[in-house]
Amino acid sequence: MEGIFLLDNDLLVIQKPFNVTFEDFTNQVTEYVNTQQQCKVLPLYELDAQVSGVAVFVLNDKALKNLNKQMEASEFEMRYYAVTVGNVKAESGFYNACVVKDKQTGVYTHIPQLNAGAESFALSYQLIEKVSQINLIKIGTNNINQEKIRFALSDMGNPIFGDKDYGGDTLAKNTNMALCLVDVHFLHPTQNQVLTFRGLPPETKPWSYFKLDKWFKI
Repeated sequence: MEGIFLLDNDLLVIQKPFNVTFEDFTNQVTEYVNTQQQCKVLPLYELDAQVSGVAVFVLNDKALKNLNKQMEASEFEMRYYAVTVGNVKAESGFYNACVVKDKQTGVYTHIPQLNAGAESFALSYQLIEKVSQINLIKIGTNNINQEKIRFALSDMGNPIFGDKDYGGDTLAKNTNMALCLVDVHFLHPTQNQVLTFRGLPPETKPWSYFKLDKWFKI
């Protein structure tokens, strides 16, 4: 199977391509792992169908419990990269919001924190490179919900390229959404070893407009 970074008795770390549902991807991963060893194959988090990047699967309950604790303690680090549309007001900063999923529109919207169903989240961001009307943005967050990242960037006036739900399709219609989970950093659940994995974004448009070999050392 392509894109495997690590496979041992506790973990499978693998690159998920874009435009594949996570359910289908999990089925493919499970089938492959079971040709190597018979065990549980549980995703630590999900990546949306349009999102590519590093996926982590746990192969036993002990590993799952350990990594869930790391995530709860904000010790499991995730860095996304996105191509966004528009002018960036500040080249770096911190964003936080309280949101709720609107049942009528199906997208996130602001809501007071004390209201029922309110969900708080935060992220940091940094402008890496700008080319014409699009930007390469690095995003640091412990939130595993990619739609909240999409909402945040749109709320800041820089929706993700190709994200029609949050206004990112102004330059091109019916195109791939440019969001990728590039870097994942955590402690191995049983070996006391610090692990870092990098899943490169696609080398297609709009990513190809940027100096990917410089920023990701391809």
